[in-house]
Amino acid sequence: MKFVACKDQFFAGFQHDIVEAGHHLYWWEDDKPTFDIFDEVEPDVIMITEITPSILKCLNDNIVVILWNEQTRLLTVGATQLQVPPMVDTHAFQLTEPSPDFECELARVGQVDTVLRDLCYPVGQFKIKIFGDDSGGGYGIAQHLGLINHQDECTLYASALLTYVDDVESALKVLACGGCPVSVDKELEYFAEIAKERELDQQHGCSNGLSNLLDDWSINPQLRNSNAQFIRQQAFDHPENTYQYLTVLLLEHINDIRDNQK
Repeated sequence: MKFVACKDQFFAGFQHDIVEAGHHLYWWEDDKPTFDIFDEVEPDVIMITEITPSILKCLNDNIVVILWNEQTRLLTVGATQLQVPPMVDTHAFQLTEPSPDFECELARVGQVDTVLRDLCYPVGQFKIKIFGDDSGGGYGIAQHLGLINHQDECTLYASALLTYVDDVESALKVLACGGCPVSVDKELEYFAEIAKERELDQQHGCSNGLSNLLDDWSINPQLRNSNAQFIRQQAFDHPENTYQYLTVLLLEHINDIRDNQK
């Protein structure tokens, strides 16, 4: 089958498994007119985030439409709606060898919030490495090291004692690389064991709780390794947390739709 996918971060995670399954995937460049992409590729499946009038004119009964709604996390495949949990692409994020260049007590890729900013001072109290755009609050913070490429990001997660995250998808990326995520958000169930230990509370002394955790784990890094292995196993015992699982499900639905069209 021939897939055409709009350039959305969500669809990028499907690429490896769709191609590995023997199909072809074409990326729809932003400046490519709708009629041109349909004429040139003659797709069997389109993966989009919105249905425009020009797309409607190009559709026929033989084309399967996959529609992604990021706000509701609903993936519509034909007439079927799938509720999509947080996921990680385990081809893009996989076990990585740590490097002395990225060793630190606390890593962060993303914005700098109050909790993280408190831990940065006094400078040198903890070895912290922060990467991301300065507009995310990193401007003026000595530990902010600018942007980071994908491979170095994976190495950072594997090398850091802890990586500070604020959502489940980020935690899954860290775990997939062999790292250990930590969060002050008690809604993130994957960090239940860590939260129980230190009672990291977002409103009352959360930076102190994380500070104590960093002190303890720096003295005994084996705690980091055992917790990382435990949380990683818990997360990936549920295959629905991976793009690989959803790709298989997606292809089954597409084949069912195509069979019914015959």
